[in-house]
Amino acid sequence: SKMKVMWRIALLCLLFYCASQTLESNVDGIININEEAEVSLVCEHQTTSETEDDELVWLRNGMTVQLKEENRNGRSVVCISPAIRADNEATFECHLRKNRTLADSLSGSEDVSVEEKETLVLRCDIQANPPVLSVVWTLNDTRVELTAGGFTVSTDSFTSQLRVSDVKESMHRGTYKCTADGKHSKTFHVTVTGRFS
Repeated sequence: SKMKVMWRIALLCLLFYCASQTLESNVDGIININEEAEVSLVCEHQTTSETEDDELVWLRNGMTVQLKEENRNGRSVVCISPAIRADNEATFECHLRKNRTLADSLSGSEDVSVEEKETLVLRCDIQANPPVLSVVWTLNDTRVELTAGGFTVSTDSFTSQLRVSDVKESMHRGTYKCTADGKHSKTFHVTVTGRFS
């Protein structure tokens, strides 16, 4: 019986070497292989001065595949040998580490300290594929009030930034959170210290 290994690619060229057949594509697709067959998934990217330090990352069903260090730069190969029933309809994705998933971009927490009357800037990396549709900033679990709190928010396809020009301890200390597409978030614990003259 035949089985399917479904693969997905983000912005990079993926080459399949299956027996004597070589397929090249930069779009989503499905490859059919026999159970217990062997297949190598090859991911390559053109290195530029901006990407020469970026590593390639493989995901299988959204989970990171562990790669040897020498199998991460410029060209990376993942071998399925032999294909087993658990590989049926598995999704493989390859991308540059800087083009990571939203779950990788937005996670954890950060401690931030700022002096009173200084400028506070919080940044969330939201570069992801597919792109983020919405970002919400909260302070102590309440949506940030831009006008009342003196906040400004700027968001592009790479970063969402929250800024306050004149920090006040009573108004701006607390736990901030940026949440993208209602799913993934990063937390900032902000403390405000007195000015030292």
